[in-house]
Amino acid sequence: AFSKELAITYPPAQLLFLRSLVAAALVAGFIAVVGGAKEFRSRRPGLNIARGLLSCGAFSMFVFVLPMQPLVNTFAILASAPLFITIISIPILKEPVGVGRWLAVVGGFMAILFMMQPGGGLLPLAVGLLVASNILYSFSVILSRIAGRQDGAGIMTLYTLVTFVVINAFIVPFHWVPPTTADWAVFALTGFIAATALYTMTVAFR
Repeated sequence: AFSKELAITYPPAQLLFLRSLVAAALVAGFIAVVGGAKEFRSRRPGLNIARGLLSCGAFSMFVFVLPMQPLVNTFAILASAPLFITIISIPILKEPVGVGRWLAVVGGFMAILFMMQPGGGLLPLAVGLLVASNILYSFSVILSRIAGRQDGAGIMTLYTLVTFVVINAFIVPFHWVPPTTADWAVFALTGFIAATALYTMTVAFR
């Protein structure tokens, strides 16, 4: 919700850069206090960079779509992610998916289709970008399971956030909009929420 409000005024790259910069600083501080210097080492750096690139692509599409339509439409489409994750997990992770879980995933997806009835004001471009975002996000979740066998949630989260910062740092100078004092506070708050959400979701997916 905060990101949608900011996306009306600020370019996606600036939003992602500032949000991720704050979040990365908070996660790095958390790692230093809780785990110490040894926790900054990754045993799967390549895999974590790949996760970061996939996440950056997925969230960039999401932020780009935010100003296009109401949040309820956006999240109705994003809620199809469990279907993609379940399908991808079978060949890559070899994880069993029972009948009960398939019914839950497919039933949830059918409910989403019901909410997205034809003529519901959905934009084809927004739908296409969000579906692509879901696919990239699903692969990043699968890589989280694999990388999490050797790395902790803290360093995995930090890699993702630093990837966001580095990629968007090349774009931000060309599209910078000076934030107001109030918006600086919203950027900081969004970064705090992002750090907390990304870390806890990484813990869960591991």
